[in-house]
Amino acid sequence: MSAGRGLSIAILGADGSGKSTLVESVLADPPLGLDVRRVKVSVHAGREYPIRGLVWVVRTGRLLMLMVSARLAVRRGAVLLWDRHPVEDSVLKPFGRQVLGARRGWLRWLVPPPDLLIVLDAPVELLESRRRPEEAPDGLQAMREAFLRLADGHPSVVLDASAQRESVRGQVVDVIGLLSGGHVDPSDRA
Repeated sequence: MSAGRGLSIAILGADGSGKSTLVESVLADPPLGLDVRRVKVSVHAGREYPIRGLVWVVRTGRLLMLMVSARLAVRRGAVLLWDRHPVEDSVLKPFGRQVLGARRGWLRWLVPPPDLLIVLDAPVELLESRRRPEEAPDGLQAMREAFLRLADGHPSVVLDASAQRESVRGQVVDVIGLLSGGHVDPSDRA
């Protein structure tokens, strides 16, 4: 990959689809010659009593620094794998959650837009087995469908999250190689 602009790739999917596991597996053995980094953003659930005062300022400051460093990393040629991205807010908001939170939406202008969405799709039964029991199957199915609709409106790749982890990782490494314009060694796919 050249020293030019890098990539911003959002790894998305319903809760339990394996986003964090996938990002960790790519980072554990990144494609040769590429500076691959993780950007992890927590999802904010609606609270009866919002966080205020110094706690809000500190958390917002950390998020601000994260977004600035992400933007700079892409400018310097890094490949960012987002484990949650603000583009998800349109999907998560009906479920009472947001990536940046309602009072931090102004940070959105700092977020590098995704060059590609990688949506991990899995049957509801698999998602249920990986998540908390209080999440209703109907809600997981609705979230799954919302992510698939989001993929239709953006440059995206939908991957079967129920496939073997090594297979999903290999597909992601291939996509990174294609987008970066570089050659990805076949051994990086394993």
